[in-house]
Amino acid sequence: MKTVTLITSQHVDSASEAWRAECAARYEEALRVARMATNRERRDHVDKVRASRGDLAADRLRAVAKQLIEGA
Repeated sequence: MKTVTLITSQHVDSASEAWRAECAARYEEALRVARMATNRERRDHVDKVRASRGDLAADRLRAVAKQLIEGA
């Protein structure tokens, strides 16, 4: 399998439980953002993610939440 990097910078196999758990957590966060009542709430949350975890994490979250909202 392929080696991937967790948010902690740890390298693990893409078939590992650690990677599965991280992917599930990212999806759950995106789902919570998509279900927020207003765009303002979504923007505020993404801005907090940007401040704490950086641009890549915020952009990834925004993109997945948008896909969920649009039903893709």
